Amino acid sequence: MAERGVFAAYLARRGFTGPERIIEGNKGFAHSLLRGVENYIVKPLPNDYYLMRTKMKFFPTESTNQGHLAATTLLVTEHGLEPDDIAEVVLRMSKRTVVHNGDPVKKYPRNKEGADHSAYFMTALAIVTGGCVVPSSFSDAAYADPVIHRLIEKVRLEHGPEYDAITPAALVTIRTTDGRVLAKRVNHPRGTPENRMSDSELRDKFVECAGERMPSDQIDQVVETCLALDALDDIGGLMPLLVVRQEAL
Repeated sequence: MAERGVFAAYLARRGFTGPERIIEGNKGFAHSLLRGVENYIVKPLPNDYYLMRTKMKFFPTESTNQGHLAATTLLVTEHGLEPDDIAEVVLRMSKRTVVHNGDPVKKYPRNKEGADHSAYFMTALAIVTGGCVVPSSFSDAAYADPVIHRLIEKVRLEHGPEYDAITPAALVTIRTTDGRVLAKRVNHPRGTPENRMSDSELRDKFVECAGERMPSDQIDQVVETCLALDALDDIGGLMPLLVVRQEAL
């Protein structure tokens, strides 16, 4: 989408035009998708820059998993929970999250694509790792781990209509083997505009993703340049820093 947007802007600058009826006209966007021009309302401009509404995934998983993972992690760390302490985990969240990340075919994933779109697996992984879920957490060993499999069987997904409008918010309730009932609700997980990640957290995330491909000095250069993008005369100055050395491939 970003590539097409930039390409369209280049075309427009060179004088290219398109059909004027594409939005409001006959069989345009408003008629075809919104069932009428009267349903097409231009949103007012925000009070801040859209850039400030950027979302960053704190956990390396599908975006709607972020809320329940944040809540699960908080419960695990605050109460020092271990896998054997868990009797049941109930994830109450939006319909979209339940449908998309609760598909039975994803319950026992065998690869990264299935794993990071599985609310079952991600919950079990968060418990096993004590909330330290990073890219290297996804492995064949994790997909076959009997402890994770046992935890998956204890995870139950529940649609909460009250969360449909505030995805990825979620309520997580953990019932322990000693009878305790622990609950945590997270509306704005780390990485959302309402709960932004710090510069150090962003650097840590970049290291987790690029640490095996870039030496530390290159990572530092990339981070320092990105934190000062507003001072660059030319964004081209960032591009050479992103080149991965051949020996790292």
